[in-house]
Parts: sequence; C-alpha cells; structure tokens
Amino acid sequence: MNRFWKILPFLLMLLLAACGGGGNDTPPLAFVQANADRTAVTVLVAGSSQPLQPPDSARLQAGDGVQVDEGGRALLRFSDFLTVEVLRAGDLQVQQLALSEQSALAVFGQNGGAFVNELTPGAGGVDRRVTVESDFAVITATGTRFMVVQEANSPLEWVFGLDAGADDLTVQAKNDPSRSRPIVKPVESGMARWIAPVGVPSAGVSYDTAAVESWLAAVERGESVPEVGEVLWPHADARMSTDVMTATLKPGMALDMGGVSVAVEEQSAFGRGRYTPTDCNGDGFNDLLVQNGIIRLDFRNLLSRVRGLDVTLLAGEQAAASGSVTVFDPAVQPITRQSFEILPGQGQIVSMRSEQPYHYAEIAIADGCFLGISLTPPGAENERSRPVSAVDAWPPKPPTPVPTATATARPPAPTPTPTTVSTSRPPAPGTAGIKIDGETDDWVAVNRLTGGQPLAFDTIVFDQQCSRRALYATRSQADLAAAFLFTYDDVYLYVAFAVQDDSFVGYTGQDLNFFQSDAPQLSLDLDLDGDANITRVNEDDKQIDFRVGIEEPGDNPAIAFWDLGPGRAISRLLDAPVAAAPTETGYFLEAAIPWDVLGVKPVVGLRLGAAISVSDNDTPGTNVQECMISSAPKREWANPTTWGVLTLE
Repeated sequence: MNRFWKILPFLLMLLLAACGGGGNDTPPLAFVQANADRTAVTVLVAGSSQPLQPPDSARLQAGDGVQVDEGGRALLRFSDFLTVEVLRAGDLQVQQLALSEQSALAVFGQNGGAFVNELTPGAGGVDRRVTVESDFAVITATGTRFMVVQEANSPLEWVFGLDAGADDLTVQAKNDPSRSRPIVKPVESGMARWIAPVGVPSAGVSYDTAAVESWLAAVERGESVPEVGEVLWPHADARMSTDVMTATLKPGMALDMGGVSVAVEEQSAFGRGRYTPTDCNGDGFNDLLVQNGIIRLDFRNLLSRVRGLDVTLLAGEQAAASGSVTVFDPAVQPITRQSFEILPGQGQIVSMRSEQPYHYAEIAIADGCFLGISLTPPGAENERSRPVSAVDAWPPKPPTPVPTATATARPPAPTPTPTTVSTSRPPAPGTAGIKIDGETDDWVAVNRLTGGQPLAFDTIVFDQQCSRRALYATRSQADLAAAFLFTYDDVYLYVAFAVQDDSFVGYTGQDLNFFQSDAPQLSLDLDLDGDANITRVNEDDKQIDFRVGIEEPGDNPAIAFWDLGPGRAISRLLDAPVAAAPTETGYFLEAAIPWDVLGVKPVVGLRLGAAISVSDNDTPGTNVQECMISSAPKREWANPTTWGVLTLE
C-alpha cells in the first residue's frame, strides 16, 4: 500500500507498582481502560480478538492487548495517572510483573511505532515516574507530556518534550559505548533528540512547536504525513571542500570538513591506502590524492537531515580513477552503493539520493583525487554520475554559457603565483565581437571561437545573513551563486556575470556604494608582477562595482570605479558600456572596461591580480551588504595576495 508514513507495530508492556505496598507479593494491576477513537481498533481479551467500536471501551487485564491499524487511534487510561495515545499500526500488550519499591510507577517496552504519553503529577508533590524502553533508548519521565516516534523507513527514533521542564524528561541510548557510565541527556519543551542503534543521543534539535503539533494532529485524524524527521529537521544544503581541513588526513585520526567528520582507512580491499595532499584541479588549494584508500564521512554532527550527497572526484592526467560511493543509514547499514570509473584527465560528480536519511558515507578510491562534497536537499538537481562542469551555477535561461574563463587560486604571500583566470582573445584582431546589450548570443559565439568556459562560484567570503539563508537554499533555487567569463580586444576588457539570486534588491543610494545591493564586483591588481607579495592595497589596485539596476535588473545600470591606494578609497562614475537583464533565476550583466582607464596595454601573457565577486542584499528598501561570494575562496578586500590572477591568452 502506498503511503508517506507508516508506524511499525510495537509491543507495550506495563509494569505497575503497588501504592505503598511492600514485600515480595505481586502487586495488583491497576485498571487499564481502552477506548477506540475510530473503528480501526481491535482488542485481544482472554485470547480472543474482537473489534472495538467507538464509543465502546474495554477493560484490559494482564495478557490482554489492543491493536491499531494505519488509520486507527486508541486511548489507554492507566488508573488516574497516565494516558497513552496509540497511533498508526500500534500493537500494545499489558503485562503484570512484580516490582520493588524503588521501581518506576510504570515501565513500557516499545519496539516501534509512535505514542504520546501524558503523565499526571502525583498528589502532595510526590513524583510519578515512567520509564519507556524503546528499541534504542531508555526514556524516563516525571509529570510531563512527551512523544516517542520511530521512523518507518529508517532505524531512527525521536523523543519530543511536548511539555517538559528542565528535569522532567531524560533519554539515554541502550547501545551507549560508555555503558559503565551511560550519557543521560535532558529533553525539554520545544526540543527533540534522535537516537540510533549505535552511538549516544543526538544534540538537542529545536523544532517549530506548531509544525510538530500540526503533524501530530494530522496523524490523529488518520491522514498521510511525511516522516516526523522531515518536519522538524532542516535538510542539509552545503558545499564542503578539502581546503577547509586544518591538517593532513592520516589513518587513525578524523578532521572536520565544514561540520562533517572525515577519516581515512589504513587498509582497503585495494591494498594499503595512501593519502597525499595535492592540488589536483589547479585552484591553488590542496585536494586529497587517494591510492587504494577509503574515505569515511560522518554526518551526525550536522544536526540536519542528509538525503542527497554529491561527491566530486577527479582522475589524474595519466591514469583512470575508479571506486565506489556507499551511503549508510543510522544503523550503519548500507542504503545504496554506486561505482564510478573516470577517464584520465576527467572529473565526475557521483550523486546519491534517498528517502532515508544518511548518517555515514564511504568513498573507496583505487586511484583518484577527492575534491569535496555537496549535501543537496530534496527537490534539487538529481542527475546521476554526471561529469564535472564549470557551469553548474549558470542559469537555465539563457541555456548556453558565456565566454572563456578558467581559474586557479592565488596562494598567500610570499609565493608570487596567485588565483588564475585565463581569458582568450577572439581570432579577429581589434574586436571581441561583443555588443553590450544584455543579450548572451554574442558571448556564445565568442565561446565557440575561443573554446572558453564560464567559471562558477558560490564560496561565501562576507557573511552577515547569507549562511543562515543558504541553509534552506537548494541548488535549483540557490540564494546566491554566480558564473562569469572574460574576453578582450585592443580597446576593452569584457566581462559577463550570470547571477543566480532568489530575490533582486537594487541600489537606491545617491553615492557609488553599489556593493551595498545585489551587485557584481571586479577587483584588479594592475601591477601583479611588481608587487605580487604586497599584502596591502596600493595605487595600482582598483575595484569596479556594477549597479545592476534600481527597481529591477537593467533599470539604469552603471559602473563605479574605485582607486584603492593608501588612505581612503576614491570612487568615480565610469562612462563605459554596461547592460543588464533579468533571468528566470536572477540576472545577467555584461560590461566593457576600457584598457585606457586601466592604464595597461593588452598583450598576450599579461597577468593582472583579480577577484570576481558578487554582493547580495535580500532586504528591500535598504542599502546593506548582507553577503558576498567570490571566485577567490580566501578573498580579503584589502589584501591582494588573497585574490587571483587574470592572464590574457
């Protein structure tokens, strides 16, 4: 049967302590009354099954039970202190066992399903204590309302403090690796923790109380709903590369890669693993060259739901790369595995998607380079094993890329070989064939002539709001991403930007601070060979900001030209061709910067320092730079050694 959410049957055993009793006698069982809320309820009384029709009720004795199917709902009342709501394919059995005076008032055994407990505080300030033993956890509650849910399609349990104070509700894992002194964690109102078959309970996950109560109400009505983890847990959406790791990976250690724990194995099925920091793609940052190795990823610390994984891999120039990517559920059981084989000099993104959440992944590589990963939320791009392309951030309309650019990163001083953007000159001398009109057709034609490719980027280098927004962005509708291309002739340096932005906010100020809006920016070091190691801007460093529009893209675009020399930066309006136009996912802007203004002569082999960036403002009616992404991942505004290199070819 098709459904979005299913609760597995569970066994609920009740152990009741006698009030004020003593000795070894078995205490009497306080009454348990079962009420059917809908017709899909069956009671098992004295070994005989019979339907329980509302508003009828049944009194259960030891050995009796109640069964609820997918659309049913039952309420069980244990004397005057506890109400248990059984939902979705629940199977409950009442048992009576002898308890000591130190026992909890009630102990439940649960092996799946979902139920809501409401425990009434005891009279006279005496605590009444309930212990729930689920498949993976031991939960203790006193005088509170809480919910325990096991997801239907993954070995993952959730404990919710629906109405719990600081000391009312705690949870510990049954398979806690530190069993001699198990870790006990509180669960307060507005907080949930997940528990898996391995490891300790998660950190607290704050959730939208109204959303979870709405989910519960839908379950009570018998409606189809998603997994509860889909409701309260944000989906992971991030790109993580090896350059963020602070040390070289070695067997027996783990490093952080943007919140993901990364470790490598000393031995694999291929042989002894070797892991060498290497700049495989020429961007100036070390990747991880792997020979006969295994990389293990642990997503548990992210506190977000991982259901999409893209692994970026690259083969060397001389040898093919091969191996596999496997993703695992919370019980460390494989969900799916995908093999890859990459031709020499080629790259590939191996994409994994699933309805189940991933807690771990394993990347086995016989010979190849690991560049990083992307965690992609549901509904985003879902291609399998696609080649690595520089146009991932290019908007779908116009569908064809703009002109020629490739890039590598500029290392910090004193190394004089910074980020490189190579731009080609079209064959026709004296003209690039570019008409500045906001259209991309001429860029496409130049691309065909020069063999150029756009460079995509989305690395955040200035963050006031964007990392918060990016948590909910998707690749198909990102908060901010961009691609760019350069070309040139004897008169102009041409640049084109395709920006993917979820909302446009133009610059409305009277000055030239265009960067305080949605605005591309070009930083240039015009004497790179003379001051490649100078870590402060000087007279030959320039900043060019582009106003995309005021009310909408293309509405009065303009160019601000800044001299960044010592002291206060000075700006002026540059009278140069510029045009912009809206696209389905953002905007397109192109401009022609006169070489005369730059004061340099365009010759083949000329190298200029360069950083290509895009600012973002998502608050209409304001002029505030909230975010910036850049082609130079380590970009600092006042330190040209963190920029890149633009080379004319």
